[in-house]
Amino acid sequence: MSLDGDGDDMDRKDNSPKESKGPWSNANKDRRSAEGARDAQAKKDATPNPWSRRENPSSSGGNSIDDLVDALQDRVKNLMFGGGGNPPGNGKGGGSFKGGVPKGSWKFVSLLAGGAAVLWLGTGLYRVQEGEVGVVLRFGEMVRTSLPGLQYHLPAPFETVIVQKVAALNTIDGGMKAEKGGDSAEATLILTGDENMVHTNYTVLWKIKDVSEYLFTARDPDETIRVAAESVVREVIGQTKARLALTEGRGQIGARAKEILQKLLDQYKMGIKIENIQLQNVAPPHQVVDAFNDLQASLVNADEFRNKAKAYQSQIIPQAEGQAAQIANEAMAYSQRKIAEAEGEAIRFTQVLNAFEAHPGITMKQYWLTTMQAILSKTTKIIVDEKVGKGILPYLPLNELKGPASDPTVKKGASK
Repeated sequence: MSLDGDGDDMDRKDNSPKESKGPWSNANKDRRSAEGARDAQAKKDATPNPWSRRENPSSSGGNSIDDLVDALQDRVKNLMFGGGGNPPGNGKGGGSFKGGVPKGSWKFVSLLAGGAAVLWLGTGLYRVQEGEVGVVLRFGEMVRTSLPGLQYHLPAPFETVIVQKVAALNTIDGGMKAEKGGDSAEATLILTGDENMVHTNYTVLWKIKDVSEYLFTARDPDETIRVAAESVVREVIGQTKARLALTEGRGQIGARAKEILQKLLDQYKMGIKIENIQLQNVAPPHQVVDAFNDLQASLVNADEFRNKAKAYQSQIIPQAEGQAAQIANEAMAYSQRKIAEAEGEAIRFTQVLNAFEAHPGITMKQYWLTTMQAILSKTTKIIVDEKVGKGILPYLPLNELKGPASDPTVKKGASK
């Protein structure tokens, strides 16, 4: 009878009402235990192991990647279970596990804990770039700010850091949307000071001047700036006439809106500095675009005529001023000349008077000669010698005497 058969007989004997107390009873129990362990091991070997190396039936050699994975698994087992290569309780030797920590696992746990601690401490390193500021929070409360460079803070959850750009110029667009018509276009209509409606879009340029106020005053600073800018632009345009807003008043509106918005954000303690508010476009509603275009054309013509008038003004005024200055200078020169002549005549008359009083005859003759010279120098004269004139027929050419004094037949001279 085979060993298996004996085992079956032993089982049947054990199931009988009388218990067998022969010398083979303990041996049978050990045999049954060995068979049960062997069956459990067979079942375990039949179960596929995802970590075991799989043979590739299409290739005759081994797989280098699988060998590397197996070697790594063996290394981990050696560290964890004391060099046996198998976990305790699998029946294949290796480290023993008797109610405590497996042999050799303390070293692995220490290395693992040390590596985790180093990694945790390393999470506190951070870098702040140029133009940025790091804000360190300890349990949610700001404790300090950091300058550009490599910095460190306590790892989470003790401290966290927020790196914020403070030198960048930020922009927020508002006003007229890209879609035209509908509710979105009607929402951008702004009432002007003369009760007209205009569409507008604008850009707000701003920087951060206080990073703590910027981060912790408002939940959404960008949205707060956008809403405040829209309110301010509506207020300023509401105090401006439509024609001024549609033409040359955009710069004035932007400057006024910037001033009011900066005061408002300072009251909110937002930590924001408004650099500029640029009105990109101000347009009338689409229902009156044609009329507005006609208005713009007339304004262009008015500007053209205005420029021409200014050019003519710039040309004619200097000429008139030059002529006026010339006339004034000539009048002044004439006045000075006449005054000088009058003074000279007065001095000369005084001298003649003194000479007349001293020598009356000579003075009278001198006056007579001077008078005759003045008269005869302005008249046409014909002088005939007495010796020659006796045989000449006296003829008086009246027509020629009426002619110009520059006639070659007429000679000027003084009478004897």
